[in-house]
Formats: sequence, C-alpha cells, structure tokens
Amino acid sequence: MKLTELSNIKIIQKQDRNLNTYYIIFNQDSTNEAYFCFENTVKGGWQDFKSNWDKIEKIELEYEETEKGNKVINIFSHDKSVDIFV
Repeated sequence: MKLTELSNIKIIQKQDRNLNTYYIIFNQDSTNEAYFCFENTVKGGWQDFKSNWDKIEKIELEYEETEKGNKVINIFSHDKSVDIFV
C-alpha cells in the first residue's frame, strides 16, 4: 500500500448500480491520477469523509493501485478548507 497527500483535488460523488454511494478523488496536478473511495473498502475515516467530502481541499490517504485507478484503504486526514485535521 502507498501513502499520498493531495492538495489540488476535485471530488465527485457517484452511485453504483446498487445505489451505493462512492467517491472519486481526482488529483488535478496529474491528468491520469484518480482515487476511488468505497465504503466497504475504506477501513478508516469514511464517516467524516462522507460528511464533508464537498468541503475538502486537501487530503492524506493510503491506497492500493488497480488497473482502473487507485482504491483508497484509509483516509488519515483532510482539511475542511480551514486547516482542521481529523
């Protein structure tokens, strides 16, 4: 697993065919870097992330690489645009 901190991100909320919510975090500093956040794979930080995803400007996360993108395992911290870390 790898660890990264992203400061220039765009987050999109989506639903799968079973109507489960998931999120895609795009690294806007790279044209081909995306991180997928699914409730059943994120071991830590999901609830706070889910409650504040639209306010997050930077984030630190642990992920594993897949052929479709990067799957998030843990969300360690994020700011809510006022430098408050959880």
